[in-house]
Amino acid sequence: MGYFPAATKVFVVSIISTACWTESFTAVPNTKFTLQQQQHQNQWKGISIGKKSNTFQRVKTSIRSSESTSSSIVEKIEDPILKKVDDVIVGPIVRVANHIPALLSLSYFGLVSMVSMMSSSAMMEAPLLQKATLSSVLARVVGKTSNAEFATLFPTLVTPSNPVFLIWPVIAATQLITLGVSAFLAAVGRGEKPPLFDQDDLTALSLSNLAATAWIIISSQSSKDMLPLGSLLVLPIVPLVSGYQLRRKKNQTTNSNGSTLVFQLFSSFTTIASLLALTVELQHGQRFPLFTNRPELSALVFLLGYFGIVSREGKNGLVKRVVNTVAIGGILAKRISDAAGANGVFGLFRSVSFWITGGIAAMATKQLFGGDD
Repeated sequence: MGYFPAATKVFVVSIISTACWTESFTAVPNTKFTLQQQQHQNQWKGISIGKKSNTFQRVKTSIRSSESTSSSIVEKIEDPILKKVDDVIVGPIVRVANHIPALLSLSYFGLVSMVSMMSSSAMMEAPLLQKATLSSVLARVVGKTSNAEFATLFPTLVTPSNPVFLIWPVIAATQLITLGVSAFLAAVGRGEKPPLFDQDDLTALSLSNLAATAWIIISSQSSKDMLPLGSLLVLPIVPLVSGYQLRRKKNQTTNSNGSTLVFQLFSSFTTIASLLALTVELQHGQRFPLFTNRPELSALVFLLGYFGIVSREGKNGLVKRVVNTVAIGGILAKRISDAAGANGVFGLFRSVSFWITGGIAAMATKQLFGGDD
């Protein structure tokens, strides 16, 4: 009995060992089979992915070709239509709209200059200023001192006669006509024939109008004991801007006679007006003691600048020569009429500025009729 249990134990142990050895022996082939099967599966997956990728590329290429075909068809349809719309509708509207700022600034300049030519009593009774309209509101910024009253408050020996200042309406009318023609050409030209004014011209014209308007408004605020310094500082902006445009156009080969006419009028007259504003400031501004209440000395400063304008040989066109002659003639005529009214004609012969004025008037007249050689 003691032996059997031991034998039984040995037999059981041997069976268990055999089973373990058999399981360990069969594990390796199973592992190899599993790896091979996985590799085959991966290969089939790669083939499947490659097929899907090729199919996607073919679909993508097809979509791109269809898109390019559709775009070319749309362009063939849209290009003539858009070009026609731009030539007939959009282009003319834009070109005409470019003239609007210049026309608005001209309208305001004309309104202010017209009001500034009225006396203070006529200004109070003017129907334009009595009604509550946009024009009346804009015109109320003009002070009570008219152009004629300004010349009376601040007299100089080189102030032109009143008819000379009628050139302001001439400038405004010239602008209105040329801007109207330019806008018409912009509307019907379709870009083939350029308008009289390009964008630079219109900008310069708007700035010139605004500067001239500001000068009129500032000067109209003057009184007997107060001469605004702005009347001297603002006005020179006009000849600077318009003169720059003239120099720029002179270097261009295109024909721009229509637009240069306005800038020649603006530049030539406001240059003289700027010299006159300087003379008024020297004599009446009380900011330069050397010239204060010395009309003869102040007039010599003006005449020196005027001589420089007239003596520029080869640089004064017909418009400038006309303006120079009319302005200096108006100054000489006023000197004589003022002296005749005060019974002091013989006193003119002792005035150096009178003789220089006469000499410059002769030069300007000779240059007008003889040409600027």
